[in-house]
Amino acid sequence: MQKINVLLLTSKIAGLQPFPRLLSDSAVHYLGAMDIQKLWSGDSRELNPDVVLLFESSGKPNYHRLVPRAKAYFDPARLLVLGEGKGDDTVMKVVSLGGDGYMASSASSQHLLCAIKDCERGIIWAPRRVLSEMVRRLGPSRPPSLSSRALQKMITAREADVVDLLIRGLTNKDIAGALGVQEITIKVHISSLLRKLKFKNRCALVSSIVAGRLHN
Repeated sequence: MQKINVLLLTSKIAGLQPFPRLLSDSAVHYLGAMDIQKLWSGDSRELNPDVVLLFESSGKPNYHRLVPRAKAYFDPARLLVLGEGKGDDTVMKVVSLGGDGYMASSASSQHLLCAIKDCERGIIWAPRRVLSEMVRRLGPSRPPSLSSRALQKMITAREADVVDLLIRGLTNKDIAGALGVQEITIKVHISSLLRKLKFKNRCALVSSIVAGRLHN
């Protein structure tokens, strides 16, 4: 079984010696820690993680700045944010900015490992009530379901195939394998879908499509 490469992105490198022990699992390979400031250093990245753990505990983290930058820097890695805030609004903010999940930094090692494994599979790690609230807030602005003529005119048949697999929680790699194409092709399709349907990230796209199907 191939291990999941995990990198810790933080502003507090010192004092993290115990952290690797939290990831002592046969399915995980801990790559080490990287200082958040390197995101803006201009240096080319040296590591290729599958999942990045973003931990910024200095006061009120600027997720609007950190999440998009980390996603772009480590693309196509998944981004799981560890924080001290426990409110649903914090979780929704992280996910709406493109994060693949959020959990309290005080969570147990068992929950952390579960979150890492789910994120690597392309599953958004967030409470169901939070995802439901995100769908509710989309309200009437959500696009019509795939069964409607309106949406069928907006996307291609291949893009519809990609959406069907996205809402099943498949990763880009898995979708590529299912459709018999290269992973880069799937990224192009998803970018096209986000642009056409005016969504910031795949989570908002999937939530809206699912909501549309349930309401049609």
